[in-house]
Amino acid sequence: MKRTKIQYYAAIEGEQEKVYLKHFQKLVNSCDRASYDININVKCSNGGGPLAICKNANRLVTFANKKQIIKEERMAAIFDYDFKEDFTDAIAYCELNHLMSAYSNVNFDLWLLLHKTYYTKAIANNDGYVTDIKKVFGVKGSIKSLDNIVKIVNSLTLDDVKMAIKNAQKIAADKAKSGEALPGLLTHYTQPYVQIHLFIAKILRDVGLL
Repeated sequence: MKRTKIQYYAAIEGEQEKVYLKHFQKLVNSCDRASYDININVKCSNGGGPLAICKNANRLVTFANKKQIIKEERMAAIFDYDFKEDFTDAIAYCELNHLMSAYSNVNFDLWLLLHKTYYTKAIANNDGYVTDIKKVFGVKGSIKSLDNIVKIVNSLTLDDVKMAIKNAQKIAADKAKSGEALPGLLTHYTQPYVQIHLFIAKILRDVGLL
């Protein structure tokens, strides 16, 4: 029996996120226990900064039911801190425009690691997760090569995704408890920290898998 398909929308930075979301969509749609199929409509910013990605997210949907899509949290800006100055501006932009800011601090590599382990190390640069990514996923060479991105992402199961959500939730709870919020009008936390799990968990709840 053909299942109803729910539409989601995400503005992303690059190939890593694109491959991940495509694989995640495949995992959901191939699961017999899912009540619905999903389609994640993606707009790639090809390396754009956090604020540019969030602005792309706001332009993803232009039709009449945009407010409903936002209200139902079916649209997200998936971006990284990447030690860029406009990171907090991006969070503020999402808040102002009622968009889900599904960010990773420091970057998307952290989200991948959380699928396999509870990760709490702070890093000093954007390559700080590389050694652990290679160790955990058993890859050699550049972790940003398309072959390695596909190898890493295709190794993930739905159970791994659920583990990543649990690990992200634990990090968030620990950060809140320890009072590690950074100064500013919006609550955000020191690394390691992610919010991409909010978007992924929402999708799994919508289809009855969480």
